[in-house]
Amino acid sequence: MPKRDKLSRILLSIAALFLAWTADAAAATLYERSLEKFQVRSEQASPADFTFVVLGDSRRNDGVFKKALALAGGYNPLFILHGGDYSDHGSDPETDHFLAMVHDGVPETPLFVVPGNHEMQRKVFAEKIGPSNFTLDSARLKLRVIALDNADYALKIPELNDLHRQLAAKRENTFVAMHIPPKTERWSWHTFSDGAEELVNALAENGVRAAFYFHVHLYDRDEIKGVLSIITAGAGAPLTKFGFPGEPVYHIVVVRVKNGAVTTEMVKVKEAGIMAIGVDADQYVTYPEVKEALMTSAMKNVDIATGQAVRDFAAGRLTAGIKMATLSNRGVGLAPYHDWDGKIPADCKAKVAAAADAVKADPTITGGK
Repeated sequence: MPKRDKLSRILLSIAALFLAWTADAAAATLYERSLEKFQVRSEQASPADFTFVVLGDSRRNDGVFKKALALAGGYNPLFILHGGDYSDHGSDPETDHFLAMVHDGVPETPLFVVPGNHEMQRKVFAEKIGPSNFTLDSARLKLRVIALDNADYALKIPELNDLHRQLAAKRENTFVAMHIPPKTERWSWHTFSDGAEELVNALAENGVRAAFYFHVHLYDRDEIKGVLSIITAGAGAPLTKFGFPGEPVYHIVVVRVKNGAVTTEMVKVKEAGIMAIGVDADQYVTYPEVKEALMTSAMKNVDIATGQAVRDFAAGRLTAGIKMATLSNRGVGLAPYHDWDGKIPADCKAKVAAAADAVKADPTITGGK
């Protein structure tokens, strides 16, 4: 064989190997990439003092999620654990968008995802995010994080068996995470029952330091059979404001292991830099989670309109027909400026007052009838 042909074949072989290697690298899941970083960081972290961050349910609000990632990254955590529901359906485009935000927000921080019930396209999850069940383990840090898939509202036999197997290999700092919270006296709905009792007993019997759940879009904590149990699902999804105990607020949870003691802190994600005007009621009062952003609210003063109707009825003046709520009769109006009172220029306030007076004098200037 001529030397030139032999050299060409060698070069082609090298090129083929390089292409195969780059293809594998491109195909690596978020879990695989993060695991490599975790292994490096776990060798560098101090066993006497390390931190990780837990957050979840980031769908439908990129702005909050990006701020949550930036806030989490500021703690230089060993890793970030995302509790699932990063999208509405878990589709290819949604997953790619999520991965791009993670890459842009915390490119050097390992981030692992527990599957949520909205990650319905499991093939996409497996190919791009990673396994549904996984364990992070570091003998050096005496750390074990067991993540289980219960996104279909049940902790099934394979997951329970995996849990018992992982708990049997004792680590001083063992944590457990899954998307759906177990049904308890405090957490009575939007929870799972199938396998919940066995889960709770296993965590208590094996001295698990804390269990993390997601799914209900708020922050809450409880002690279940002596085990600290936290719901942390405020990374962007619409907040759960009614029917469930806890605080409906965008947030992350910072977990610190220092000298053998575990502490957790809920840190709110502030809507810094956002200016908004509320609607219907004084949302500074009715929606306090975003009050820092509210300059004022455009109010429908239903109490005033109703009160006037009652007085008219009592005086025998109430007649059938449509009663228009206006600025003049105080049926509508602006709420106080609250925290923004000192930030809004006096000339701006004067122009708002002048505009209100003009509308009172001639309501047709707004185009209304």
